[in-house]
Amino acid sequence: HTPVSPAKERSVRKVSVVLPGWISKAEAQEEVIRDLRARALLKLEFYRSKMRLFEAKHATTFPRFQKKVEKSGREDFTAWDELIEWEAHYRAYQEWKKRHTELQKWSGI
Repeated sequence: HTPVSPAKERSVRKVSVVLPGWISKAEAQEEVIRDLRARALLKLEFYRSKMRLFEAKHATTFPRFQKKVEKSGREDFTAWDELIEWEAHYRAYQEWKKRHTELQKWSGI
C-alpha cells in the first residue's frame, strides 16, 4: 500500500480492476495514470486548438474579448454567440488543464 498525502486522500477513489496475473499492481496503477494523463492532454489540446481559432479571428484573448463584448453598448448577436462558444472551449480547456496537472502529481506513486 502506497501512502497518500491528506490532500490527495480527499480526492481519491478506489476502484477494483481484474487484470492478468503478469501485470503487477504498481505497473497497473502507473499505466492507468499514464493513460489518463494522455487523455487529459489530448482533451486540453483539443480545446486549446478551438480557442486558437477565436484568438486568431479576433486577435485577442478570451478574457479581453469577453470584456469587450460585455462592455459594448450595442447588441451584436454574432459577437455574443462567439463569446458563448469561446467561453465553453475556454472553460473546458481550464478544466482539462487542471486535471492534467493533478494527474502529473500522481505519476510515480
